[in-house]
Order: sequence, then C-alpha cells, then structure tokens
Amino acid sequence: MRAGIGTYEAGNYNRAAAHCDDMAEHEDDMNDKAHVRYLVYCGLTRYRLGNRAEAQRMLTQGSREYSQGRSRWLKPAIVDEMMKALDDLEGRVPPIPQSPESAISGASDHEEHEPR
Repeated sequence: MRAGIGTYEAGNYNRAAAHCDDMAEHEDDMNDKAHVRYLVYCGLTRYRLGNRAEAQRMLTQGSREYSQGRSRWLKPAIVDEMMKALDDLEGRVPPIPQSPESAISGASDHEEHEPR
C-alpha cells in the first residue's frame, strides 16, 4: 500500500493506478486501516484519471469505513481531497464565496451609482 500512496502523492497517477490494480486481488486480506487507505487512495487515483464511476464507488465506501475507524489512518489533506471529490462526484457544489460588500448590498458601489 505504501508504494501506491507514494506514487499518488508524487502525482504519478498512472503508476498509482497500476499499484491499485495489483492490490485489488488482495483486498479481502487487508486489515481495516489498509482497506480504508486502499479505497481512498485508489478512489482518488481513479478520480484523477477520470474514471468517475469507479472513483465514486471506492470513495463512498472508503469514506464510510474511514468514519468508523481512526482519524490517524488518513492525512487531513487526503480526507479533504476525498470529501471534495465526493462533492463533485455526487453533484454537490460548494457555495461560492462572496465578499462582505456584495453579500450585504448585492452589488458594488460602482454599479449602484451608474446611470441606467
């Protein structure tokens, strides 16, 4: 699993996918921690490579198993990446940040004073 994590974190997604394929045949033999890491890192790899259906399946299961495990099993940045990928895959769009001025007035001062 370490080789797959390392290649993913280095941005070598094709090689990480090959590691995932190699590990898939041993999925049933993994302990809980290794299985969560397998699902999440390989799910993120599939996501990066555009295999959205497989990514969603793996990340959904990985997220569920992670929530039942320990927070130390994944780096916080990877948890954040997983959640953002799931938001995208499931069609949830994060809210668009607004500046305090536009949120209050709905328009900039410049726009309010221009002739119509």
